[in-house]
Amino acid sequence: MRPDYFKVKYFDTFDQLLEEFKTHGDKIALSWFDDDKNKIAKTYAKFVSDIIGLRNKLITLGIARKHFAILGENSYEWIVAFYAITSAGGVAVLVDTEQTDDTVRELIVRSDAEYVFASEYLSAICQPLQRSKKIQEVFLLVNEEPGKRGDTITTMIAEGNAMREQHPQPIQKDQLAAIACTSGTTSKQKLVMLSQYNML
Repeated sequence: MRPDYFKVKYFDTFDQLLEEFKTHGDKIALSWFDDDKNKIAKTYAKFVSDIIGLRNKLITLGIARKHFAILGENSYEWIVAFYAITSAGGVAVLVDTEQTDDTVRELIVRSDAEYVFASEYLSAICQPLQRSKKIQEVFLLVNEEPGKRGDTITTMIAEGNAMREQHPQPIQKDQLAAIACTSGTTSKQKLVMLSQYNML
C-alpha cells in the first residue's frame, strides 16, 4: 500500500487551488535568497493574504476579467500577480522578456492585454503602448509604496486587504486562464491559450 504522500489533490480552477492554500496556514509556501544571501520565506497564510488583497483590488476596479501581461524577472510579486489574476477569472499573459522590446510590445497587443504588471526595469518597454492608448495602465511589480511612477503591487495588496474579501464571479474549468508566448526559435512567436484546467 502506498503511503499518504502519494495522494494528490486535483483542482479544476485556480480559485479552488487558492482555497486549498488557505488550509496550510503557517507552513512555508515559498522561500528564496535575496541579493545579500539572506533567506526570505513566506507562509501560506501570508501568500494567500497577498493574493486575495490584490484580487480584491482588481475586482473592485472592475478589471478582474481582463487580460494582464506580466513582465518581470522571477520574483514573489510576479507569482502573487499570476495567482491573483487567474483566481479572479482574468487572463495572465506570460511574455518571454528575453525577446526584443518591439517583439514584447507586439505580443502584448496581439494577446489583447489591456493592463500590464511590470518590474521597474521592464516597465519602460510599455511606455509607447500607454502613449498610443493600446494598454490602459501599468502596475509596478516592486515591493515599495507608490511614487510618481504609479501604482505598485504593494499598495494594491494593502488597499485590497483593507476591504472585505471580494469573491470572483463563478469560474469554469474550460475558461481561459493564461496565454503563453512561445520563444519563436523556428518561426514567429505564437500565442498558446491555456484554460484553467489545462494549467492545473
